[in-house]
Amino acid sequence: MMNYRSRLVGMCLGALLLVTAGACKKGSQEVRLELASVGETMAFDKKELTVPAGSKVTLVLKNNATSPAMTHNFVLVQKGKVEEVGAAAMTVPADKGHIPQNAAILASSPLSKPGETVTFTFDAPPPGVYEYLCTTPGHYALMRGTLTVM
Repeated sequence: MMNYRSRLVGMCLGALLLVTAGACKKGSQEVRLELASVGETMAFDKKELTVPAGSKVTLVLKNNATSPAMTHNFVLVQKGKVEEVGAAAMTVPADKGHIPQNAAILASSPLSKPGETVTFTFDAPPPGVYEYLCTTPGHYALMRGTLTVM
């Protein structure tokens, strides 16, 4: 009887460990992305980024510009909403981060001033293709890319 009970307890503990390890692995994946502006231009150095679904994403945004007019940010939006969000940002002042109130926005960074690096963390959205842009007025036409969540 004792041998059966020991095996049963061992099997239950093993199953519990497998379930716990699977849950921790799935929800705790962390990804670090680096994105930078290209000198004095309105461009990101990467047009495509990819992350796993369910991951915690830390994005490091480096502003390589020197001109005070070249503040930049990273705004993640639903696919097809770049124009809408970019146009709405035209009237939002810098002290509000040039980030409009819009349901299509999924994540956003603070503004980075020339020579500054900002780091922020967000949860990856469900699998799909999303778009990102800089919402400093006028920048969204050129400073944009896609984030693929797999």
